[in-house]
Amino acid sequence: MDDYDVLEGNYCKLRKARVLLVDYALVRLDFGFSCELSDSEIDAWLIDQFAYLSEGQIQRLHPGGDHHELLGITEVANVVDFTDRKAGIRIRSGGRAATFFVDGEYGFDAEGFPTGRMMDVKGVGTHKCSNHGANPRNTGLLNLADGLREFAIQRLVQRLADLEGQQWGTVRFYGLLDTGLQYKGVNPATGWTNERCVLALRQPSSRAFLSYNGYNFSGVLLMTGEEPPAASVMTGNGRAIRRVLNKYGVSAEFEPRAAYSSSADAREATEVEQEMLADDISGNWNLQSNAPLTHFMDFSDYYVLPTSALAPWRMSHAAFATAFALERPQVLANALADPDLCHKLFGTRDSSEACAAAKKRRCECAQEKRFLDAAVTTKDGEIQPGKPQFCQCWFMEVDDSEVTQWVQAQCHAPDPGPELLAKIDAWLPAAVLQPSHPG
Repeated sequence: MDDYDVLEGNYCKLRKARVLLVDYALVRLDFGFSCELSDSEIDAWLIDQFAYLSEGQIQRLHPGGDHHELLGITEVANVVDFTDRKAGIRIRSGGRAATFFVDGEYGFDAEGFPTGRMMDVKGVGTHKCSNHGANPRNTGLLNLADGLREFAIQRLVQRLADLEGQQWGTVRFYGLLDTGLQYKGVNPATGWTNERCVLALRQPSSRAFLSYNGYNFSGVLLMTGEEPPAASVMTGNGRAIRRVLNKYGVSAEFEPRAAYSSSADAREATEVEQEMLADDISGNWNLQSNAPLTHFMDFSDYYVLPTSALAPWRMSHAAFATAFALERPQVLANALADPDLCHKLFGTRDSSEACAAAKKRRCECAQEKRFLDAAVTTKDGEIQPGKPQFCQCWFMEVDDSEVTQWVQAQCHAPDPGPELLAKIDAWLPAAVLQPSHPG
């Protein structure tokens, strides 16, 4: 029961849920609400319709469950209302998300597909039959930092698609709800402490995979079961989105291949370089798509390179170099084999000197708690190169962009204010990126 399609009952209402962030214009557009409906009325409607937790997750809140003490639960009945229940649809590769029908009303079209007004909700918990105990990181919940950052990145990627006149789009976020749940100590999924748990409200969508009975993972295009080179990745929208993201210095790769470009700035890349980069998937892109490959989703593993023109979104050069120093041995070896990249990262074109500089940085990181907490292995006062514990790569783990620092600050704020959406939108680019040297 870890990967399935199922109509699942017994979701229970969260008693302490409240609205954190809402795109009211999008809610009104998609659900046909008139402008006469106030924002506060939409808030109440969202909580009434979508603030639910799965039966399986509630079992984990009871005494003896792994989250009873993690969340400091005294009485489960104080957290959820057992008299207010709802059914939702779990789609294959949908993970900790479920799709709810408005007012529980649905039908079927002539081809047997369900119809109705729907919203996808991420962070509702695990199914009661899931094997969540196999990995303590399978909490079923979504922390505020990840939810807010993913909300922001989705709006950034959608803005880039709009500016570039693309045929593809994103699965858009309607907003975030605070569940009223908060870790009392370390969140095993992230390693961070005292995190609040949220629900991410999104447009409903399917997930991409080639074979229903084959291995699938969250609609990741490199994991659909296609024979390489996969057409879904190398052609059409799968290639088009990489072309746009590369242009703006945005990545969702384990290893950002744009770092090996001879251009010091993403805007300086020639047309030929951009086309070659769009065909390079060796960095292992985590691009997740719906079944028809028209809309992309799940932006938790995106980051922005220091060479990007998107100033508020880009990490620093120092953080970028640290990520390479800490990354998997093969990624570091690739960097050390490129004299130009060695110079950018470590100030020398000599691979031996660059290797020594990377080692020195890993030793320095071993003296900082935030790096030690994220590292898998340390030896003799040095963090060993490899994947970090919680993120897919160190580029995500060390991201120190203005946006990321702001997100982290909101998570420590007692009550994030209503200006969250305006702040994010103020950081979005307003015009198409122009080359630094036209012609």
